Amino acid sequence: MTISQNRRVGQKTPSRIEKIQDRGAEINSRLTTLNGALLFILLGLVGLTIPLIRKALWLHIFLGMLIVPPILLKLATTGYRFMSYYMKRPAYKRRGPPPIILRLLAPFVVVLTVVVIASGIALVLVPISDRPNFLFIHKASFVLWFGSMTIHVLGHIIETLQVSVEEWLGKGPIRGFWFRLSLVFSAAIVGVLVALWFLPYGNGWFP
Repeated sequence: MTISQNRRVGQKTPSRIEKIQDRGAEINSRLTTLNGALLFILLGLVGLTIPLIRKALWLHIFLGMLIVPPILLKLATTGYRFMSYYMKRPAYKRRGPPPIILRLLAPFVVVLTVVVIASGIALVLVPISDRPNFLFIHKASFVLWFGSMTIHVLGHIIETLQVSVEEWLGKGPIRGFWFRLSLVFSAAIVGVLVALWFLPYGNGWFP
């Protein structure tokens, strides 16, 4: 939801400081949304590799490592919004909190995301003898993560589509789309480099 939509009819004209604060909050929101749109695509691609895991393990590892930097960016921007709201920073208080269901779900999404990613990285790096334990953790956490993430995505899908279209068409309330997009793609590029580095470690998984 944009700044203008959050302000009530008849409210006093915001001061210069309030405008700057609101701009920062809006930038954070739109950066989070653009990055979320990219993650939605990448996570979908990761999911498509699961049925073909024996034949396409290398692709599963590549995509799994690629999404790590974008996920870290998502955790950073959403974490900043979370702290700003509960620290009662004016711009974030004016925007209001997410729906109660999404607020209650958020800690589970964060924890499960970290567990899925961490266990996946461990599976690539640990000795073969230790892989069964981490594989169980990875599979179990993925099932829980998939359920919570589905609710999370459905709760944000309309906003994500609306903001993404506005950004690409240049109809958003603030400038700087290409800078925000460059941050998102920079995270993706770092992800590609990380994925290429990890790729050789996937050898020897299956006979």
